Amino acid sequence: MVEIAPENENSFSSRVFIHDYPNNSRIEARYISNGRLYISYYNIIAVGNYPSIPRLTRKSQNSTFQYPIPNDYIVETFDVNC
Repeated sequence: MVEIAPENENSFSSRVFIHDYPNNSRIEARYISNGRLYISYYNIIAVGNYPSIPRLTRKSQNSTFQYPIPNDYIVETFDVNC
């Protein structure tokens, strides 16, 4: 298992990712907001491919990073609120 911690742990959108990808297609993401733990699970079904002109994720705030979205990318998600 690999744990990837965010650079700025005080950020609302900072998540810690726990995974063994590509050996295991399940990825766990955890973050705390207002003292509450949120856990999301992702199951990568198909990785897809990146087009030459990528579509980017939406920004929720001006300081939010945008990430390229591959074509034919299929992910199953579910959340747990603790």
